[in-house]
Amino acid sequence: MLLNKLRIQVLIGFVFFYSSYSLAQDIEEDQEIQGVEIELEKNIPSPTSIDSVMPHNPGKKQNTLVIEGDTVQNQFQSVVIQKNYMPKTDRFGLSGGVTLFPSDVFFKTFGAQIRGSYYLNETWGAEISGILLSSTKSTELQDLESKQGVTAHNLATLKNYLGVNLYFSSMYGKYALNDRKIFPFEIYQTVGLGQVATDKSSGTAFSLGMGQVLSLSRNDALRFDLSVLFYQTETVSAGQQAATSLLVSLSYSSFFPTVGKRW
Repeated sequence: MLLNKLRIQVLIGFVFFYSSYSLAQDIEEDQEIQGVEIELEKNIPSPTSIDSVMPHNPGKKQNTLVIEGDTVQNQFQSVVIQKNYMPKTDRFGLSGGVTLFPSDVFFKTFGAQIRGSYYLNETWGAEISGILLSSTKSTELQDLESKQGVTAHNLATLKNYLGVNLYFSSMYGKYALNDRKIFPFEIYQTVGLGQVATDKSSGTAFSLGMGQVLSLSRNDALRFDLSVLFYQTETVSAGQQAATSLLVSLSYSSFFPTVGKRW
């Protein structure tokens, strides 16, 4: 009986000792884990601040564009805006240049053209045009006469033209030269009547034309003209015949009164 009590006491003591030892082990492990976590938190690097603002260079002046009171920062180093146009209202124009007659295959015809203009507004105007031409035989006609013995009798060459035109400007635009300069231009049409003369006779001519004015400034321009003349001419053997002449002209134009530049 006494031996059994002794065994029970030894067993209870062992259980109590084991439980105390396990509890001490758990406490030590928890303390070690907490110590490791504290050390890790100490070693975490602090976040570095990123400056999202671009550095300002006080020595370089920033370009700004003011539009209706609002200031817009210009992202480009420089911006050039050019405004240049050709006003025509209540102005006179005087142009002179060269004229070719490319539709005549038997004669080489070329000459000079002079033109005076008055513009009622930017769209409508009136013109007086004069053309003086000179002709020489073409190589083809010389070959026919010298080598083939053929003589052309009923050919009539255009000598001059004087007439009035109604001017209508139908379209405006701009050319850019390597993004450095802007050239305004306009495309126009003309219709008119005049007096035409050939080496055989003279008569009334009806003219239709179109062309382009390329503004060099507000006071001068280059002008390209394409005109067609319809008229009756007298030939040597066939009498009166209908004739059509195509004329190409390149001229320099000056406008007055002069006005200042606007950019």
